[in-house]
Amino acid sequence: MFTGEYASEVKSYGKIINSFHTNWILGYLKNHGGKVILGGKGDPDTCKIEPTIVLNPSKDSELYNNEVFGPILKVTTFKVFDDVITEMNRREKPLVIYYFGNARKNPNKDWMES
Repeated sequence: MFTGEYASEVKSYGKIINSFHTNWILGYLKNHGGKVILGGKGDPDTCKIEPTIVLNPSKDSELYNNEVFGPILKVTTFKVFDDVITEMNRREKPLVIYYFGNARKNPNKDWMES
């Protein structure tokens, strides 16, 4: 994967439909309150955005509160599994949720498989 100064020239990146939508998606990367751990750049002229990972965006940011139909993955960490359930019940259900952790030793393994 290529990220960096010339990412907009990477031919293997898919293009966003137009510059308006490119700017819209890039707008999620402003004031998100998290930490960009990969990518974060885009070019409205070429309609390309680097694959981007944002760790723990602020719960009041647009990035956190909206589905992003673009190459931005928001990652929210939790220390207590019940906090995940509380957060999921507090808001609209996401289109997808992924669990990254030790599933074998997780006391909530049965809940996650149901």
